[in-house]
Amino acid sequence: GLVPSTGALTLTGTGGLTLATAGAGVKIKEGTNACMGVVTLVAGTATVSTTKATTTSRIFLTPQSLGGIAAPVGVAVTARVNGTSFTITSASALDTSVIAWEIKEPA
Repeated sequence: GLVPSTGALTLTGTGGLTLATAGAGVKIKEGTNACMGVVTLVAGTATVSTTKATTTSRIFLTPQSLGGIAAPVGVAVTARVNGTSFTITSASALDTSVIAWEIKEPA
């Protein structure tokens, strides 16, 4: 594989990134200060601690399993502390669902 010596890889030009083999994918390490992970809501909310959350981050949320509710409801990022954390809030205070999250930064 390709391993950059500086810890970052920058693609230039207009070609973008192509995974040319069916079934190929992207793997992202989860853990402390990660860009991706899962969290379980407690009473419809959770705060995710990660230095990767910024005021301009695009934070994507996807329920992985429902908890405390019979049908899916909306979830949103409702607060951010730059370089520290972000908060997820559900439309239901009964929600104990598991939510996957991913952070991307605009270029």
